[in-house]
Amino acid sequence: PFQIEFNPNFNGNVKFFESETLVISIPPRLKTLGEEHYLDQIRAICASIKQATSISSIIFISSTSVYGKHSGVYTEPFAEPTNVLFRAEMIVLETCRDLKIRFVVLRMAGLMGLDREPCKYLNEDTSELGTGVNYVFQSDAVLAIFQAIHIKKAGVFNICSPQHPLRGKILEQRCGLKISKGYIEKSSKIIDSQLFSDTFAFEYAYPDPITYPKG
Repeated sequence: PFQIEFNPNFNGNVKFFESETLVISIPPRLKTLGEEHYLDQIRAICASIKQATSISSIIFISSTSVYGKHSGVYTEPFAEPTNVLFRAEMIVLETCRDLKIRFVVLRMAGLMGLDREPCKYLNEDTSELGTGVNYVFQSDAVLAIFQAIHIKKAGVFNICSPQHPLRGKILEQRCGLKISKGYIEKSSKIIDSQLFSDTFAFEYAYPDPITYPKG
């Protein structure tokens, strides 16, 4: 193991970057550190990548928040260019193009599994009960990364369970809550993850958030 940090510049053993594949997964912490700190971290990583000699693939873990908050069905081309995560993707992409390194972006939906239980994050009073969710179960997210490492294809891909039940239905059918006030289905932000499934022959073990395994 290596102990390293980007604060935002790199501090640690440069041998960390001598690997065939580099997976970049850094929580942006935008509320506490700000957008520029995160982008400076990504720039520092790319500077280290340029100094490495063995990297042939970069897997960059991004988020479906690149699509903003408006309703609609979102496929990969529709990211908001001003979104900080999209800007981070572009910094890494330009580095990979310059170095002729394979580049894969995995835009993760809301991560669930083990102690991250949908019932903990939904509330009858504060959640939009009539809108659909965009979640992915932890082991599916890990397997998607594994596929991206070992199947040598490139591109930008959404990672999200293909079913998008309403928040109200999750509260009723998974959490056992009897909702006192009614709700109707509304227009939702829906993440389409079909491209990754088609490209990598990937099948979600847990396609429905209502029936995710409980920790």
